[in-house]
Amino acid sequence: VSVVRGAPGSRGQLSGGFEAVRSRSDVTVRRPSAGDVSVIRLRDSGETRFGDFRFRAEPGANIPEAADRASNPWRIYIAKSAQPVVRQWYPGDRLATDLKGGRRRVKRFFADAGVIGPLRAGWPVVLCDDDVVWIPGIKSSQAAIPHEARMVHYICEKIRD
Repeated sequence: VSVVRGAPGSRGQLSGGFEAVRSRSDVTVRRPSAGDVSVIRLRDSGETRFGDFRFRAEPGANIPEAADRASNPWRIYIAKSAQPVVRQWYPGDRLATDLKGGRRRVKRFFADAGVIGPLRAGWPVVLCDDDVVWIPGIKSSQAAIPHEARMVHYICEKIRD
């Protein structure tokens, strides 16, 4: 009950190893993430799982216009030669916004999307050449990814318990 009436970010332990987390507009019941420290290379075909997230790769997909690519933050096109990796986000991470080196703090994108602190734990970021280029479900930076003839279309989805 205190979580329901509490401020955004309030947490309360529930039975069965779950917790309730209050955000701006709702209460989420979830199993707390242990915090994955691993770095996993995204496969260029098939499926890659990272914590509560599943990445599916579709090699050789038709690349839509730039406006359509940017419209869905759960999808991104990455050059096959880029060898993207996924890891959990860290507070100092910055999203590459363009090929010229522009960057913005990942934490700001979370705040803009209304993802509060406790819900950020274990959230993945995708890197190409040590630059964060995608925060699945939040923001992708197509402008920071060189385009080649062979691109891979990645789709991410959050897996529900």
